[in-house]
Amino acid sequence: MSKSINSIMLIGKVKAHPQEKRTKFSAYLEVMVETVDKYIVDGQQKTDVELHEVRIYGNLAKIIGPQISANDTVLIEGQLKSYERQFHVKLNKFQLILKTNSGELLPPDYVR
Repeated sequence: MSKSINSIMLIGKVKAHPQEKRTKFSAYLEVMVETVDKYIVDGQQKTDVELHEVRIYGNLAKIIGPQISANDTVLIEGQLKSYERQFHVKLNKFQLILKTNSGELLPPDYVR
């Protein structure tokens, strides 16, 4: 049984190219987002790195999927969900904050 836990906001990097997945009942786009939390404890810097599974359903997946790729920085707002003791984030809002360099240094209209 699926259960909504609470709202969540993540700012992080996309770790791999989004993948299309299916369940018995629906299809979704899976995006793995890495967040890094840095803080100081007893004068020493600590770093926590977490990997979050974000699921994007429906037409939103078709729109967002082609826009994002690995190492893009994104803002995700959604609901933290659990299903059979596994957690994922169901996307409510999405914003691309920083697009990685595609490797193309010339303007797109430049003819070689």
